[in-house]
Amino acid sequence: MKKSNLLQSLFVAFLLVFTTLSAHAKLLLNDNFAYNATTLLNNGTWVAYGSHPNAPIQLVTPALTYQGYQTEAAGKSVSLGKESLAEDAQTIFSGAITEGNLYYAALINLTEAPTEKAGTIMAFLQPGYSGALEVGKTGTEFALLSALQTADGQYKLQVSRNNTTVAATEQSYNYGTTYLVVVKYTFVEGTTNDEVRLYVNPSIDAEPATADALYNAASGSDINTSRGILGIELCQAQSGSKNASVLTLDAIRVATTWAELFNPSAGGGDQDPVPAISVNTTSIEFEGTMFVGGPAVTKTVNVKATDLTADITITTTSANLTVEPATITKEAAMSEAGADVVVTFTPNSIETGFPNVVFASEGAKEVKVPVNASVVEAVANLGAMVEKANDAGYYYGAISGEIAVTQAFQQSGQQCLYIQDATAAFLVYDSYEILGDLKAGDRFSGASVYYGGGEFFIESIGTKGENAPVEPEEVSLAELTSNAARYAFRLVRINDITFSQTGDFAFGTQYDIAQGEAAAKLSLFAESDIIGTQLPSKADVIGIVRNATGKLISPRTTEDIIDKSINTSLADAYASQVYTETGMLCIVSEAETAVSVYTMLGAEIATVRATTGTTRIALEQGIYIVRINGKATKVIVK
Repeated sequence: MKKSNLLQSLFVAFLLVFTTLSAHAKLLLNDNFAYNATTLLNNGTWVAYGSHPNAPIQLVTPALTYQGYQTEAAGKSVSLGKESLAEDAQTIFSGAITEGNLYYAALINLTEAPTEKAGTIMAFLQPGYSGALEVGKTGTEFALLSALQTADGQYKLQVSRNNTTVAATEQSYNYGTTYLVVVKYTFVEGTTNDEVRLYVNPSIDAEPATADALYNAASGSDINTSRGILGIELCQAQSGSKNASVLTLDAIRVATTWAELFNPSAGGGDQDPVPAISVNTTSIEFEGTMFVGGPAVTKTVNVKATDLTADITITTTSANLTVEPATITKEAAMSEAGADVVVTFTPNSIETGFPNVVFASEGAKEVKVPVNASVVEAVANLGAMVEKANDAGYYYGAISGEIAVTQAFQQSGQQCLYIQDATAAFLVYDSYEILGDLKAGDRFSGASVYYGGGEFFIESIGTKGENAPVEPEEVSLAELTSNAARYAFRLVRINDITFSQTGDFAFGTQYDIAQGEAAAKLSLFAESDIIGTQLPSKADVIGIVRNATGKLISPRTTEDIIDKSINTSLADAYASQVYTETGMLCIVSEAETAVSVYTMLGAEIATVRATTGTTRIALEQGIYIVRINGKATKVIVK
């Protein structure tokens, strides 16, 4: 199904139009971690990379120094450890770099490096297909810096394009010593040939002609120039496939030229403080498809700023979007925590583009954050969806009404559901892996769906309710098979079914069933508790109609087979039929007669006078001895 690719491609193109930076941009990042905090995340522009919950990245003192780069200590330094699932951080640039050169520089001081499987210390980040890097999510790493301990107790630094193949320095370095490292990524025409260079303690005045390590191997992908580089990562997470280094890091800078890297004011320009606004995400994602008239959804966004002279005003470019509050005071924006705003998307109308939330303040560059929200039309039920699809050849939208789950099962490792409402029924495959917690008896509404070409997909659901099982529709077997389309995939009840086979139920076997002259097949779902129980000679059967012919029925549990088998040992003039239902012993008599019920240990638990017709005795689940007119037999009550 390709319906979402167009939206995805348009979103990527839209992002690149307004976010792509010129190769002549100024310094992209210059951070000496001068924060009044003890942890890194949510200070400056640093936010979570991925969702690792352990070992928050610490801000420590003293700061690192290096003559000519950060000659005097300023701010703090970052401490990176090696705990499993440790927190990683990213900072997101205001636009993507897609050509030329891109550098990052930092001061590092290692206390420990791994002896194998060296994990990443720093890397550039390419966004995914959405074209955005998001808080708590990951991108693709490029220009990876790592360290590996040598046999003599020192370590070497190494770089890679984006894979496990590395280029290492010839020289080894000492633990406890601060080094200036510079990593350069060069976009090169062609495929798998972009270059990564590593410089250690280089000349600051001019870029050296020779790097300490050069990665130009044919292995490893190049950066996708349609998405470019949009951020940088600090990594400390340890796992079974990568071992982290232990170090402090400081004075990180990112630029597109060597001069910008070591002289942030190169090229002239006003050096007075310039007001700046930063938002903790490059896009606001409202996941799942919404439908017109559906419920509103919200996202919270954090806004920070520096050197403001006026408050921040917030506007939107869509009538579906509102923001509260609409104004942030300059004091709140410039505080350590920044200010949170709640963005609300109310799907009042179909959204045709990618609207923006716009943050503006006097003298600051306006920040536009795109909102990715899909709003489609909605129909009331499954039958209306089919009608729409028949008219247009497909239906992509939502179903606002309630849909019931009649069965959930596994097939070929995939979750499958039978669903229905009053108008239609379907077999659904959980291709988007969002239905796994639904089970028989659940209901849901507000489903985003695609239907066409015989395929039916549910992309998301709105609200969910539990413990509301569907009452099966009672139908004769003759009616079922002659009007199969009416009952296909529905939950039905067929009374007085007879079985031609005997023995125990098994998975994978189809059993012949009949009701008068009408005939069909019965089969079981995998892992059903019916497997291994005895076939009745006669029963009422509740089950799912598994195919379009109406000739294959599948009960779900033992409660779906109501045994009405005749007990021939008690078939006499006084009791012509004995059978059980769920929680019931049923006796069909032609005349009044005495009935006694005993436990398997011989304790009498009931004595009744059965009248002409059917007498029902309520019993708990178990095995009992029934005695009628001196004749006794064993029965099982489910």
